[in-house]
Amino acid sequence: AYYDSVRDIACWQNGYKLVRIMHGQVDFKQEGAAKKLRSILESAIGEVTEAAGKNSQVDDIYQVTGRRENSKTAAVTSSEPAESIKVAMYLQTNELKNRKSFDKMLPLLRSAETDIIVFPEYCYVPFVDQMREMDIAKEADEDKIRGLCLKFSSELGKAVIVSSHDKFDTIFSIYANAFAEGDETSISTYIKHTACGSSCLEFENYPSMAQAIFDPVNCKGFLIGMTICYDCNHALFSRMYGIYGIDVIVNSTGGNVVYDKWFKYNKARAIENNCFVLVTMGGDGTKENGHNYVYGFNPNGGQLQPENLNGSSEKHNIPGGLYVYEITRDTGASEPDYSNQFETVNKNVQFAWQVGSSVEILKAAEKLTDRIYHNKVGNNNVFLLLVDGMEIMKAEKVQLLLYAKELKTYANRKYIIINRHGHIDPVFFSEKLSVILKVRAMENFCAVILESDNLNKCYQCGMNRTSQVVRAVNGTFGIDLSRASGPDAIWKNKIGMRASWRKNYEWLVENAEKLWEYSEP
Repeated sequence: AYYDSVRDIACWQNGYKLVRIMHGQVDFKQEGAAKKLRSILESAIGEVTEAAGKNSQVDDIYQVTGRRENSKTAAVTSSEPAESIKVAMYLQTNELKNRKSFDKMLPLLRSAETDIIVFPEYCYVPFVDQMREMDIAKEADEDKIRGLCLKFSSELGKAVIVSSHDKFDTIFSIYANAFAEGDETSISTYIKHTACGSSCLEFENYPSMAQAIFDPVNCKGFLIGMTICYDCNHALFSRMYGIYGIDVIVNSTGGNVVYDKWFKYNKARAIENNCFVLVTMGGDGTKENGHNYVYGFNPNGGQLQPENLNGSSEKHNIPGGLYVYEITRDTGASEPDYSNQFETVNKNVQFAWQVGSSVEILKAAEKLTDRIYHNKVGNNNVFLLLVDGMEIMKAEKVQLLLYAKELKTYANRKYIIINRHGHIDPVFFSEKLSVILKVRAMENFCAVILESDNLNKCYQCGMNRTSQVVRAVNGTFGIDLSRASGPDAIWKNKIGMRASWRKNYEWLVENAEKLWEYSEP
């Protein structure tokens, strides 16, 4: 009876019904057996339809949830995909993360005509203290956290994304939809990879759980992926959803990030993954510039204009704002990249790169593979990584070069990405390629050379991970190799990072294109 009850509850919660046919209920040898079986199944489907939207059983099922189920599993009933969904990004800033402020906001959270409400990283919800006492890596604790989030979804009357942390500062986002129907997702967990006390990259079983971490959720036929804060700095984490064929990526950020930096990262994530990207960034709402914003981009990188249900829609940084974005099947218009167009000269130069000379430079270098060349510059081992044409849009291709096994035996490694094209459409460069190249330099802490018949550029990452456009002097880009340490500058022991996490990240690099081989989008 216990096992049967668990199966009943789990099936109901995940949007489908377990139909039991008792021994002897249908005599399959008799004429009319198929008709009787069909009658039983049709009756069961009718009960599911009749129960849709009712929550009388919800309070009984919160503590019985599955663990990382495949969200794409088909249910008994399946609905037609919606033409649009509404996603509300709650700009819950630090001073609002308390019970009094939450209770004041609660009526609007309940009445808002949205499909999903997204909370920022380290958000406040009434059960936050319970989550912080648990261990998300333990199945029983994860089930309890999921149950609390499902109950919260039921109370608000819509799906939610709650982002919090456990007792080890393992940061996670939970998607919970107590009203999931058909093949919609009712529950899903994403665990943060970087800038945290404990990362899922340190889990021994990361290779076996990676697919579940990146398994998109289904809301009304829209596939949605979750990332958290600095995970959007690493293109591959968002790209895992892009390879799958995602519609929307939602990022919950804790705050205190320069506006332009986050703007470029998330604009690039939208373009390279051909999807919508939404961000809510908490922060200090009591300061004039507390680094708290919401962002929205369409698949072409154009900005989305939300409606703020709790204040003006003209500004995207009003503390307590509930910013509603309508996501449609229309990819929308693009817009130029206006950021950081001013070119500057490096004072510290170790590598002089003559504009348009990649062929000659590669001929003079040691060839390690068809895409990787080695050049010794003083005590530095400089690796020239050749990325032709539009492959620069695919983070998985770039990462395979940066983390190639052929580089591991060298010390003092420095990295320069060479992106070569024939003729570049100036509009395409202005609206898409420009920001992608800047972000490739920023996210990988390296230099990037753009070479083509009509456009030649050089980009570097600044010490604070912003972007620099390098100005050529007498036809030469002066490259500062101290800001080209690549992965070696990223994966080291520092606040929020561990060198040991690199091992599982490299596993993801090697397997990124294989992860969905046996899944049907």
